Amino acid sequence: MMGKQMKKALKFIALYTGVAGLIAFIITLVSSSLNRFFDYFIISFIFTFFISFSSHILFKLVEKYNRSALKSWKNSVLLGILGIFIGTESAVITVRYTLHIVVFNSLTGHLVLLTMTLIIGLIITLSITYHHELKYKIEKKEREIEHLKRLQAESQYAILQSKVNPHFLFNTLSTMAGMVYKNPEKVEQMILNLSSVYRKILNTNYTMISIKDEMEVVEKYLEIEKMRMGERLNYNIDVEEDVLYCMIPFMVIEMIVENAVIHGISPKREGGNIDIKIRKDGAKVIIVVNDNGIGIKEGTKEGFALTNIRTRLKTMVKDSKFVIDSDDRGVSVKMEFMCEN
Repeated sequence: MMGKQMKKALKFIALYTGVAGLIAFIITLVSSSLNRFFDYFIISFIFTFFISFSSHILFKLVEKYNRSALKSWKNSVLLGILGIFIGTESAVITVRYTLHIVVFNSLTGHLVLLTMTLIIGLIITLSITYHHELKYKIEKKEREIEHLKRLQAESQYAILQSKVNPHFLFNTLSTMAGMVYKNPEKVEQMILNLSSVYRKILNTNYTMISIKDEMEVVEKYLEIEKMRMGERLNYNIDVEEDVLYCMIPFMVIEMIVENAVIHGISPKREGGNIDIKIRKDGAKVIIVVNDNGIGIKEGTKEGFALTNIRTRLKTMVKDSKFVIDSDDRGVSVKMEFMCEN
């Protein structure tokens, strides 16, 4: 941040020096006083600096406390005139009492300089106003694009919420039907877990959820799948306490885990393991879901679930990253984003 501020300051100093040098050169040519170029340069630099600095400060103050006022050309012009007047008078006083140079010997000369600086300053002010207007239009467009992206992500979430994976539901119901006479206690537990998962999914009207609440859904889901698949599925969950109340788009972890079970572990004859680790690194949350399933075949197109996760992370959380690595040993999915409570 300091480096950027320093570069910006150096650019302004270079600009002031260039403008002051040009003005001093013109005055030297007009007055035919080449030996006084340095004096003219110092005076021009002081005037340029104070006028630019005063205008800059005024515009920044108005932008901070009443930004909408700068959308009006009238307000910007008046603000520019005020900045030029304050800057010019400050420069006159500075030159008189620090360099002991009286710039004007008469009121007429003072008014001539004010008029000249106002004309030049108004051109600069109109340029600044145009810049601000262009800036507002770009920011407005960016906000509209972000809003549309968020609406897209929320609509995808709504589709997801209304079409909770039917394979999971049908497989669970089929498993329960096969176990209902042999192991009614297990079926009862599966029903309770299934009820918990669907209650959370269908009753959640917000798009962001704490990792703590998200992991409750994930654990219930894995318990159901463990009952269905038996020894073919094992899992481990390691969540640091610091991340429990960080907010995340709803169901992103569940969708990754479900993807791992359905596409990675289930097709594998001997089954496999799912390892979930969630930790904090500074202000960032890092979520890693590993499975040792069949992996993703090269050239396979990314499915709805992963595309949905990628889009929602990008539009709903700050500084997000979503990386998928796959080989013959399974799939590793890594998510990073800023923790927001």
